[in-house]
Amino acid sequence: MRATSAAVLLGLVAGLAGLPGAAASTVAVTAPTIGSAAVHSTTTAAAEPAGAGFDGDPATTERLEAGDPVTAAVLASRARFGDGGAGHAVLSRDDTFVDSLAGAALTGDGPMLLTARDDLPEATADELRRAVRAGGTVYLLGGTAALDGGVERSVADLGYEPLRLAGASRVETSLAVAGEVRRLHPEQGWIAMARAYGSPGEPTSAWADSVTGGAWSAATATPIVVTTTDAVHPAVAAALAAWTPTRTVLLGGEVALSAAVETAAPNPLRVSGPERASTAVAIAAELWPAGTTRYLVVNGYRADGWAFGLPAAGLSAAAGAPILLTDTATVPEATMARLAVCGGPVTDLLLVGGPTVVGDGARARLDAADGGACALNGAAARIEADIEAAGGTGVTVACPAVLDLRRGDVHPCGIVPDDAERVRLRAVLLVRDDAGNVNYDFGTEVPATAAELGEEPGRSCEDLARRGVAYHDAVLYWFFEATRDRLDPDGDGRPCETAYPAADLERFWDGGPVVARPAAPPSTLAFTGDLLTHSQVAGQAAAYGGATGAQYDFGPMLAQVAPVLSAADLAICHLETPLSADNTAISGYPRFNAPLELADGIAAAGWDGCSVASNHSLDLGGAGVSATLSHLDRVGVGHTGTARSPEERATPRVYEAGRVRLGHLSATYGTNGIPVPAGQPWLVDLIDAGRILADAAALRAAGADLVVVSLHWGEEYQPQPTAAQSTLAHQLLPSPDVDLIVGHHAHVVQPVERIGDEYVVYGLGNFLSGQLGGGRQDGAVVHITVAERPLRDGYAATGVTARPTWVDPGGWVVNDTAAGLSSPATAPALRAELEASQARTLGVLQGLGVEVPLTP
Repeated sequence: MRATSAAVLLGLVAGLAGLPGAAASTVAVTAPTIGSAAVHSTTTAAAEPAGAGFDGDPATTERLEAGDPVTAAVLASRARFGDGGAGHAVLSRDDTFVDSLAGAALTGDGPMLLTARDDLPEATADELRRAVRAGGTVYLLGGTAALDGGVERSVADLGYEPLRLAGASRVETSLAVAGEVRRLHPEQGWIAMARAYGSPGEPTSAWADSVTGGAWSAATATPIVVTTTDAVHPAVAAALAAWTPTRTVLLGGEVALSAAVETAAPNPLRVSGPERASTAVAIAAELWPAGTTRYLVVNGYRADGWAFGLPAAGLSAAAGAPILLTDTATVPEATMARLAVCGGPVTDLLLVGGPTVVGDGARARLDAADGGACALNGAAARIEADIEAAGGTGVTVACPAVLDLRRGDVHPCGIVPDDAERVRLRAVLLVRDDAGNVNYDFGTEVPATAAELGEEPGRSCEDLARRGVAYHDAVLYWFFEATRDRLDPDGDGRPCETAYPAADLERFWDGGPVVARPAAPPSTLAFTGDLLTHSQVAGQAAAYGGATGAQYDFGPMLAQVAPVLSAADLAICHLETPLSADNTAISGYPRFNAPLELADGIAAAGWDGCSVASNHSLDLGGAGVSATLSHLDRVGVGHTGTARSPEERATPRVYEAGRVRLGHLSATYGTNGIPVPAGQPWLVDLIDAGRILADAAALRAAGADLVVVSLHWGEEYQPQPTAAQSTLAHQLLPSPDVDLIVGHHAHVVQPVERIGDEYVVYGLGNFLSGQLGGGRQDGAVVHITVAERPLRDGYAATGVTARPTWVDPGGWVVNDTAAGLSSPATAPALRAELEASQARTLGVLQGLGVEVPLTP
């Protein structure tokens, strides 16, 4: 398709109701609503049947087969423009996203191509010659620090007119681009706003929420300006005052653009989700028209994902296809939910990038969601027939896929929520009696949301068998699974044939009694507070070591709590300080260098793993990270939150706790001003809600039944959580991929809160430290009970108890307060300390209304 102006382009794109900016060749329609706000819009009567990279066949999925961004941008241009079909082009640097984001608004009628800062790639030069008519304009985004004079001269030598759009910073450059968009499209009264900078150590956070907004910007010629997160940048504020936009669209949640930015924006409309893939879905749902059946799919989790997504913005606009996000190997839940339909494929997909960018496994999951989300086959069809034969009137067995249940008001397969907003979806129990007859129990009414359902798509037959799931329950899981062909590859209606003994299959399918599996026994998880080796603690460990022949010995300090830790199915510590490689230059606060024997003490006391992301993680730099993890590896203690390589960072941390597979994440608010070394963002995980949710989803994909997030957050010495802690907890826990949050850093105990059906333990105080007074000697072993949810093949945290602790400075011993109080040998002075500490700790833990009884 050849387009010559944004107005004409919008006239050709099908169904772009709700989008501002269309003019000629369009027909005005009644304004749709986004929430309660009316939106001005235009639309056209018909869509192109195919083109712009799409073949028009929902049964096939196309790719732009490119392994690098420069090639992907060229292929996106070729998919749109014939020879000389573009009036201008947009040229942006290939290693920085922000100029490209602003420039997306210029790609409605011209391609975006990428270049190095100081050298125009041959592929880009060739595409300019092919696609842009002679003498056309080539916009250069950014000053000479972004694209130097050599690139500008190369463009001129090709016979084009270079026009540089630049400012003193990325913010001012976005304003320069926005000014040009407004000059070309003075009728456009809207403006969009995105964050200018990402979180430290997490570069993808800067563009993850806004990259999909670039496509909408291209389709509507809506300028995008970038600003600082906490407040509107002064230059942006001045521009908004001058431009007086009729609507300001904020791309992303408050982590990206704060509430203060929203308050200052003229007529704001925030479009966001709890994480980046959900924000992409929100943009598709709220800014694009309903009924969209085309999507571009971009990798939103690799560092250069923006460089595949933003040059494809114009292609998205031309096809009327919003952008959704995926990872290389896994597909985010929000994306799957957006695509999930049954009854045959209806959605045309175009993947941006080759298999190294969007893997074949992700492609298969995307294809499976489209049309295959709830097809009945094999034994499932026989089950339905048996129900009918048995006179099961009024019973609906149709499309019980979790992903479908998230679609909204009407289930794609005809199941409609009742007045209580719950789906009458009957859970099927397959039980044979002694005579071999099959009985069906439809007594369970399942809630309409996937989070309440507790279903977790993606488990393998081998995983089900390993965890002790009985074969008839595996059949039930298969029946409710979104992509059942994955568990039944030969399509004979008998899933998991190779993972279970032949006798189990024969007994189930051919008769004989099947005994219902009893629920798995509950598992107990134990979490503890900060381990901080202040100088006085290290000195005492040296004294203990002198008595035992070791250089340092932490065993006597932890001896009282070791039985409590060892009794749990899984015990997790929080190691706040780095460990010395060889015990040279041991030091305490402010830059810790802890004795390496602390690792031995951790293992001997009964901890199975530790969260290690903290504000002290980089006290000894990358060498300290490496030494710490090496010592934990040496003693067989797991760890998460820091890493020695990107490969280690990407390796899921999953523990066995009874029958439960527990996934563990750890992140910190910062590193005390010590910068994360350039090129090594994997050294320590910094708090970023989108990244945490993506990592949690990856843990689910790796087989985790329950995901725990340990967060180093909050304000020191404050027993109440901050507003920021509460906000983040309410961002994370509604996700079906996060089940529990455990906090650290405040050095005093903080309360437990229940959000929905899940818990956040805001702070566990100090477990072992040299701090005294003000509650800083108080801590706890908090026990979380994890139980199986009947019929749902999942697990949940069902209760919280605590065993308070108190650090005695006379030997720096961690006292188990309950044990000390029950012993007649406890000295009166110590007893008084233990009584007061236990009362304080239990009182604070229950301060937000959650009952936290004493662990027996």
